[in-house]
Amino acid sequence: MTFTEIALTVLYLLQQAGIPLNMEQISNALYYAGNYTYMDAAIAVNSLEEKSLILKQSSPTGDLYNITVSGRINLSRLTNEVRGSVRKAITDYCEKNIKALSLESSTATHISFDGNQYQVILSAFDKGNLLGQFVLNISDGDEARLICSNWKKHADEAIAALYTTLIKDT
Repeated sequence: MTFTEIALTVLYLLQQAGIPLNMEQISNALYYAGNYTYMDAAIAVNSLEEKSLILKQSSPTGDLYNITVSGRINLSRLTNEVRGSVRKAITDYCEKNIKALSLESSTATHISFDGNQYQVILSAFDKGNLLGQFVLNISDGDEARLICSNWKKHADEAIAALYTTLIKDT
């Protein structure tokens, strides 16, 4: 595999996933698609970031990477440079794992102000875009931790329930 092929495969993955991915997710998908190593993925990601073809976003759970408009344009010109079998494997991987990838991209964190007051920050992503961000003030540390844990498992359901509630015409 050439370096160019690995870099294009990263771009193809980020486009197909439609959501920001962390380095571990990128590495796992590339390994599944073509036995690329973590180092292959890391070097490609670093190079693509330097060239502004992907964007690194900091989140409470770590750095997330998303394809930029320039990355999409370059990929559209060079998609055929990624072997068909690799493109198919990436597409299959994303289809099988998109819910898990999406939930991993949703973030939840809590901050203690004085041991009695907590602020819980919940974020949800859909196809690379911030779908919603919520800040809750909680007076119990156990509840703050439980909300964070449950958000990571049920962010999609919580957003759907909120949306359904807010569009009711009562």
